[in-house]
Amino acid sequence: MQRTIRLGSTRMWFSIRKVEDQKGMCSNTKSGKHILMWDFDDTRFGWVSAELRAIQEKYQLPKITLLETKDDTNFIAYCFEELEWKDALAIVLDTPGVCWNYFRLSVIRGYFTLRYTPKSGRYPHFRAEIPGKSPQKIGVDDLVHAMKYETSKGR
Repeated sequence: MQRTIRLGSTRMWFSIRKVEDQKGMCSNTKSGKHILMWDFDDTRFGWVSAELRAIQEKYQLPKITLLETKDDTNFIAYCFEELEWKDALAIVLDTPGVCWNYFRLSVIRGYFTLRYTPKSGRYPHFRAEIPGKSPQKIGVDDLVHAMKYETSKGR
C-alpha cells in the first residue's frame, strides 16, 4: 500500500509492504576500488551468459561467476577485477539486461551489493563460470565488508 499526502508545498509519501532482511557482500576492496557485480531479473540463462561473455571479451576481464537466484529467470554475477568506481559503473551499465533498480541503488550507495542469504527461501546457487583470458588478481579476502539490508518479500 502506498499513500501520498501533500500539505502546502510539502509532499509526504508512505509505503507499507512486507520485507525480508538480507545480507550481502559489497564491491568495495581494501585498496579503495571495486569489483564488478551484476543483477539480472526476468531473463534466461543462455542470454545472460552470452551478454556477460561479450562484456568479458570487450573489457578483457578475468573469470565471471554466475549464480542463479530464482529458477531459470533471475541471476547474479561477479568478477574479481579491481576497478575505480566510475569504471566499474560504466562496465555494468554497458551490460545489456542489468536490473535498472539494482544499478540505481548501487549509484546511490556508492557500491554494488549481492545477497548471499535466502530470499523467499531461495539461496543463490552456482550456475556457471565463464573463464577469462586475463588472470584474477584478487579474491574474496580483498573485499572490505558485507551489509544488512531489506528487500520486498516474495519478489
